[in-house]
Amino acid sequence: MKKKNILVIVVAICLLVGQASFGELLYKFDCTAGVTSSGGLVSSWANQGASGGSAVNTGDACPELSSQLMPGGNTMSVLSFNGVSDYLDIAASSSLDSTSLTWFAVYKADSTPASDQYILRSAYTAGASSNTDVMWGTWLNSTGNIKSHGRDTTGALKERWQLVSPSKWYIVIGTWDISTDKVCQWVMNDAGTIVYSGAQRTGATATPAGNILTRIGASSTTEASNFFDGYIASLRIYNVGLVGNTAGNSELIAREAIANELYDAYFVPEPATLMILGIGAGLIFRRKK
Repeated sequence: MKKKNILVIVVAICLLVGQASFGELLYKFDCTAGVTSSGGLVSSWANQGASGGSAVNTGDACPELSSQLMPGGNTMSVLSFNGVSDYLDIAASSSLDSTSLTWFAVYKADSTPASDQYILRSAYTAGASSNTDVMWGTWLNSTGNIKSHGRDTTGALKERWQLVSPSKWYIVIGTWDISTDKVCQWVMNDAGTIVYSGAQRTGATATPAGNILTRIGASSTTEASNFFDGYIASLRIYNVGLVGNTAGNSELIAREAIANELYDAYFVPEPATLMILGIGAGLIFRRKK
């Protein structure tokens, strides 16, 4: 068994035995379950987590269910966002108020955008400088960076960022530890390497209160804007700030275990694929004898 898989199992047991240590999984959206579609258009994405409802869109601006070749060679169903009108909304949830948060997204962008495109963004009625502040989220910008942010009490963004390549799958991790006012980001690539997006950004002193909307694939609290052009396979939101980044730190262990679980689910070949690859390699080896 891989060392990475052992780590996932160990931390999964820790989560079951002492869940409070690593927070609660509030939202879990995976394209392997809970997708309601008609004619390919996705009207609902069921939450498999502990709190809150499904992500829905009752209009014409629904993402599509699409088949994508994943890094491990598997063809999987994912949500396709067109960068023009597609998005899903998670209704207001008090579970996202006044707490620290960590979110994960398995995504691929079609190209480097000409302007900001949001993968995930959450809005509140209070907590910073205006009545409808978009308090935290993750987006791509025109210089090819992926960014995750919180806010301070004046409404200013506190963000971390990292350069990424278009047309490649990544797992992005954003976290806002409101108790220490820190914002951090990490990005795992399709080789399983996690890169830290610079030192923790401090000063995210706002207190999110009155959650009114969390949007997938776009921004804004009224008319949607800043649409994401690409694919999303999975999203998760936990009510804990996993900012620890030193060896042996329990927050680092938990964060990387969740990322590795997503990596194994979406980026690692299925056993049948491995068998086919093995047979192919064996045939090549025989021919060279």
